[in-house]
Amino acid sequence: MELKDVADLATVVGAPLAIAALVFTALQLKRTLLVEQGRFLLELERMSTDHNKIHLRLRPGGDWADGKTLPNSPAEWAELEEYMGFFEHCELLIQSGSLDASSFARLFGYRVKNIVANDSIVQTKLVDEGKHWKDFRSLASRLGLQLPTVAS
Repeated sequence: MELKDVADLATVVGAPLAIAALVFTALQLKRTLLVEQGRFLLELERMSTDHNKIHLRLRPGGDWADGKTLPNSPAEWAELEEYMGFFEHCELLIQSGSLDASSFARLFGYRVKNIVANDSIVQTKLVDEGKHWKDFRSLASRLGLQLPTVAS
């Protein structure tokens, strides 16, 4: 067997092995990406629990669920703004492609809807101060929620 024959045999055997290795690597990379996306969503869920006090007030049956009751202290307003700010960060992650919009909507959309269900908060934060809440407004729109026009 000549050197040329050995080289040809190596090519015939090596090419399919190289292709198989590339396919295997691509599948492993996809699996790793899915696992990391799952971890990211779990971390986002964990981060959202920092705002449970406000979340509980806004959900049906909560102190602010009637749509009229507002935070009654500067500290409560600050907590609400932090909660809304959390969702603004989520909108930026969606815009950058780091967070899947569909997954966000399924896991957290109801929380944004609970905020928007309070007409008094909408008026105070998203209309009167709406120019400061562009990303929250964008997220609400992404979720199909209608908001009044920002005050001028």
